[in-house]
Amino acid sequence: MTSQIRLAAPADLPAILAISNEAAATTAANFAVDPEPLREWEASYAATASTHPWLVADDHGTVVGFAKASPWSGRCAYNYSVETTVYVDPQHHRCGIGHALYTRLFEILTLQGYQ
Repeated sequence: MTSQIRLAAPADLPAILAISNEAAATTAANFAVDPEPLREWEASYAATASTHPWLVADDHGTVVGFAKASPWSGRCAYNYSVETTVYVDPQHHRCGIGHALYTRLFEILTLQGYQ
């Protein structure tokens, strides 16, 4: 794998959304049935990126995959539970990118106290 795993930035959101919308359109892995608008992802990033990791796999300036964590539920019993999401651009499947994203995501979540 030649991609670098790094924290996502707001400028990465269009590429992240394109990967997610592609998965929604062509696979059963994503439960969205229509393309999601950028504004919803911008709002989600703004609401969660300071407390939950958003990562991208960057291959020479091109986002080829992403991983993120988000709160599982608003109830206090779930304070240390998260939902995780990882998607990789289909052209980069089977290159170890998903594994690298999950590995780094779980390392960060563990340091944050999530189980």
